[in-house]
Amino acid sequence: MVKLAQVDGDTFARLAVSALVFLGASGLAEGCTYTAQKDAVGNVVVARSMEFEQGLFSSPDLDLLTNLSYYPRGTAFSPVLEKGSLDTISEPKGTNNTSNDTSTVSNQYAFVAIDQTKACFAPGLCASSSQAITSEGMNEYGFGISALVLKMSQYEAAESKNTSVTFLDFPAWALGNVRSVAELRGLLQNSVAVTACETWSGIDDLLCKFAPNTHFAVEDASGETAVIEYLNGELRFTNNSVGTLTNDPNFEYMTQNLAQYKAVLPFEPPSTTADIMAKDGVEPASNTGWNQWGMPGDATPVSRFVRVYLLRAIAAANAKPKTTEQVMVQQQAIISAMTLPFGAVAEPKPQLQEGMFDYTVWAVLKVPHRSNFYFRDYKQMQWQRFNLLDPVLRELREPIHKSMQPPSNTRNDPLGTNDITNSFFKLNRDSRT
Repeated sequence: MVKLAQVDGDTFARLAVSALVFLGASGLAEGCTYTAQKDAVGNVVVARSMEFEQGLFSSPDLDLLTNLSYYPRGTAFSPVLEKGSLDTISEPKGTNNTSNDTSTVSNQYAFVAIDQTKACFAPGLCASSSQAITSEGMNEYGFGISALVLKMSQYEAAESKNTSVTFLDFPAWALGNVRSVAELRGLLQNSVAVTACETWSGIDDLLCKFAPNTHFAVEDASGETAVIEYLNGELRFTNNSVGTLTNDPNFEYMTQNLAQYKAVLPFEPPSTTADIMAKDGVEPASNTGWNQWGMPGDATPVSRFVRVYLLRAIAAANAKPKTTEQVMVQQQAIISAMTLPFGAVAEPKPQLQEGMFDYTVWAVLKVPHRSNFYFRDYKQMQWQRFNLLDPVLRELREPIHKSMQPPSNTRNDPLGTNDITNSFFKLNRDSRT
């Protein structure tokens, strides 16, 4: 499935070592942010952003080629393994394993996904896949999944359960075969193992060796949310009671760490200290925002977890949104507040290519009970909607992939703006008639 751009053996060895050093030092794909919030009747709205290290205006030598893809029912996949088989990316190498080979399966449910078909880890060192690697998506029943980096992940053994799927293939498999969080919990606890994909070495496994480990946030149309992690080779399937997920360390640590910020308040703090200062002739400050004193603002995963949780929790305490539409607007504001500008996160030196920085490449909003999936990218912030219940999708029989890169004709208008100048002329003309 995975193929490497043609390079000679010496060049491959040099680039591979350089790329491993580069990835180990830079923390590629360090950042992702997930937040879930419910309306008054329990419907959940999810916002998620992808922070990734790549170029912005330079040539995409180290970029992921990212697509918005739609997979109709019956799309053929080959990620699922029967018991005894060890590899989902390519045929096992250097072994006489005659047990069940990779099984080709068809997805039961249609889904939309953000996925990658090619990744370049160093100049000249690129892996491409005939089957895209999904990092985000939702299916027609409103079940959604988000893959976020968790480097400390240690996955299960393939032989531990009747069926296994690699962590890279797991999101697409789940979207195509699961309707709810409860259903997925039962499958993972009883019959499906999620595994690493580095069992077999070789050029065809390049993507497995360089791709960072992940954990997963899931949600469904009933409003249930959960976090799926694999630590020390064991499954942890946890209710996402705080509606938040970022990256390392693991979810348990992140939730316990929230207790350190109990001094952050949903209201203005008492003015006793200000009264004391006033007696000493100190003019009290008249501006607001003191309730957020102590809230972290840096881009590390721990700080982002705390910040996105507190922003949502405080906003809900003061002005809890009631309708789905109100929650959508609130979630849009929160995920926008987490945006990382290109160049703002310093990168370790040396870099294999200059001009590579972690930034917010894209963001999504998901409304599971309506099967609506919204997305936008860094340059063009206007939301675009994909309605999984639109009858026109029934006519599709093959997967459709649409690049998320802005079209070339937007070079002079990189923001994709809507020019309203002429509308003012029209309003003026209409007012005179």
